[in-house]
Amino acid sequence: MPFDYLWQFMNFPITNQEFYSHNTKIDRSKLFFDFDKEISLYETMDEIAKLEASVVRIEAMGVKNAMIFDRLAWKKRQLEYLKMKKNIDDFSVITNTYNVAINEMNEFIAFRNKHFKPEITDAQLKSKIDIPKERLIECQKRLKDFVLYDQQNQPTLDSFKKGLELALEQFGEHEKFVTEYLKKTKTLRKMMFYKKL
Repeated sequence: MPFDYLWQFMNFPITNQEFYSHNTKIDRSKLFFDFDKEISLYETMDEIAKLEASVVRIEAMGVKNAMIFDRLAWKKRQLEYLKMKKNIDDFSVITNTYNVAINEMNEFIAFRNKHFKPEITDAQLKSKIDIPKERLIECQKRLKDFVLYDQQNQPTLDSFKKGLELALEQFGEHEKFVTEYLKKTKTLRKMMFYKKL
């Protein structure tokens, strides 16, 4: 008797109570279950979605003994572990993208301090500010969908968000400088490095 009725391969699955009562006759008054379609859908799911769906189905059939309870508890532990791991992985992607952007910003600042020497094209100069800014905006977008799994890490997340906002603010200042710089002639461009901002 499968704990998860998906694997009964029946259009009218029997409950655990029916199984233990030896009442296994097909009951067509039940809601029709298209197991072929559900298995096809199951195969497209990630591991978290598979476990979540399985937990729901097991609970729906009734937890009638210790064996079912243990299996359900194991699935729930697996589910918690995978959710936490995914949360950590998702945040790692965001922080890695952020770190790349900050490194690129530092490279830009060093380049600006050298008065944009050696010379590069205007398009290359613009990309030096656009690319890291796009990375930071991507971090912001990802954070909007990010749900913190462990609330103990809330201070870390809040601190990261503040750092991201500050970095974007600094990028705005550099972007403004580059926009003005690109509008000017070569002679006027040189003067921008010496005037007070």
